[in-house]
Amino acid sequence: MHLSATGADALGTTCTAASSGLGEGSDVVITSGDGTVLGSTHLGAGTYDGSRCVLPFTLSDVEDAGDYFITLDGGDPVSFNREDLVRDDWRVDVS
Repeated sequence: MHLSATGADALGTTCTAASSGLGEGSDVVITSGDGTVLGSTHLGAGTYDGSRCVLPFTLSDVEDAGDYFITLDGGDPVSFNREDLVRDDWRVDVS
């Protein structure tokens, strides 16, 4: 996941997301279109990539769904289509 960074000024330094305050330990919840929770985890430590804060998370064995909704720390869910996720090697980008 990539978000605008704060607290970082050099490539590879630790960061948090500027506008949302998301950072290491923030909740990640994945649901299907019907609201079924498919998995949950926490964001890892953010690293500044030169323009944005990259906050990793990994979920394994998530059930197949046509659409996935990712909610970060109780915020608004962001939808991702399965075909797009497969094409992008299951990487998400939230701005």
